Amino acid sequence: MVAGAAFTETATTITVTGGSTTGGFIDFNFLPITRITTASTNGSGGNIDIVAFRGTGGGDIQIGATNPITSGGSGANNNGNVTVVAGNVATGFTTVSAINTSGGLAGTGDISLSNSTPLVGAGVQINKSTGAAASNFAGGAFTAAAMAVTGTLTAGDDVTIESGAFLDLSAGNITGNVNTAVDITAHGDAELGVISAHSLSVAATGNIAMDGDITASGGITLVSSQDILPNVANTVDLSTASATTNGGDIVIVAGATFTQNASSITITGASATGGAVDFDFNDLRTINTRGTTGNLSGGDITMVAFRGSNNTGNVFTDPVQSVITTGGSGTGSNGNFTVVAGATGNQFGIGIRNTVNTTGGSAAGTGNILLSTSTPATGAVIQRSDATFTGGFTGGALTNSSIFTDTYTVNNASVTMQSTERSPHNFPKA
Repeated sequence: MVAGAAFTETATTITVTGGSTTGGFIDFNFLPITRITTASTNGSGGNIDIVAFRGTGGGDIQIGATNPITSGGSGANNNGNVTVVAGNVATGFTTVSAINTSGGLAGTGDISLSNSTPLVGAGVQINKSTGAAASNFAGGAFTAAAMAVTGTLTAGDDVTIESGAFLDLSAGNITGNVNTAVDITAHGDAELGVISAHSLSVAATGNIAMDGDITASGGITLVSSQDILPNVANTVDLSTASATTNGGDIVIVAGATFTQNASSITITGASATGGAVDFDFNDLRTINTRGTTGNLSGGDITMVAFRGSNNTGNVFTDPVQSVITTGGSGTGSNGNFTVVAGATGNQFGIGIRNTVNTTGGSAAGTGNILLSTSTPATGAVIQRSDATFTGGFTGGALTNSSIFTDTYTVNNASVTMQSTERSPHNFPKA
C-alpha cells in the first residue's frame, strides 16, 4: 500500500513515479483495522510494503497496537518481508505495532522500518493482479521524524530500523533466531527494549538507553555520540555467551562521531558533547561473553568513552550488582577486557567497581585486562555483523584522571593500568 504517490498505470501495472503534491498518510489508528496479513499456512508468505510520501503535509504512518502485521510462511516455504517507509519530516511521527515474519524457512522474512524518502528511481512497477512490487521503496535519504515500535517484532530473518530522530523501542521487543542480524540507526536518542537475536548493532547520534536484556551470541555493538546507560536499575543483562559457538564480542563506544554503512561503523573522533558509559547510576547487572562448554572461546569486551564539552569521557560500572565475565572453556581462549576513557581534570575516568573474571579457558596469554585513562584513538572500523574491529582505541596520550578498580580474576594473563593522575587502587565494595 502506497499513500501520497504520483503514478501512471496500464491495464496490468501501476508505476509509482514519486510523491504527489499533497502527499498522504496511512492511519490505522483513528479507525483501526483488525490485521494486515499475507501469512500462509500451506505455502510462502507474501511481502508487505507500507509506504507514505511527504508532499506538502503527509508522510506519517500510524499502525496501532491492535493491528498486527504477519507475513510468515509454513514449513520449508519462505516468509514474506515487511517494509515500512515513512517520508515524514521533523513534525511527523511513525508508529508501528507488532510484526511477525516467522513461521516458514529460517533466513527469510526481513523487517525494515525507516523514516526516509521513498526511493523510486525510474519508477517502481506494481503488478495489479499479484500486488508484487519491483522494489520495496527503501534506501532513500532519512527524514528527521521520530519513530516508536509498540509491539514485538518477531523476525524470520534480519531487522533493519532507521529513525530520523528519537527512536522508542522500549515497548517494542525484538525476537529473532540464529540468523537474525538487528541493525539500528537513530538520528537522535535510542531507547531499546528486550532484544534477542544473532547479532545487534546500534548507532545513535544521541543517547542509547536500555530498558531490557540484550542477548546476541554473534556480537553486540553500541555506538553513541552521547551517553550509553541502562534506563532502569538492576534489570539489564548484556550477553553474547554461547554453549554452541564461541562467545561473541561486545564493543561499546560513547561520545563519538562516526560514519556508517550497511556493514560497518567507523569511529572518526569525539563528538562535541562527548559521552560516558554509565552502568552505575542505573546499575547494569551482568556483561557475559563466555564460551560455556567444550573448547569454546570467550568474546572480547571493549568499552570506550570520548570526552567533550560535557566533561565526561568516563566508564563506570556498579560496585555491587555488575559482574563481567569473558572466559572460555576447555582449551578455548578467554576474552580480553579493555577500557579506554578520555576523561580529564582530576576526575574518576574509570570506575570498574565490580568483579571481572576472564578465566575459564586454558589458552595462555588470553583474557588480558587493560584499563587506560587516555584519549581514545580514532579510525576503528567495527563490523556490524559480529562486533569485531580493525584499528583500535588504545595508544592515545594519557589523561589526568583516576582509575578505581575492584576484584579481577585472571589466569596466565596480563593486567595493565595506565593513568597519570595517581596509582590505580582497589575501590572498596559498598
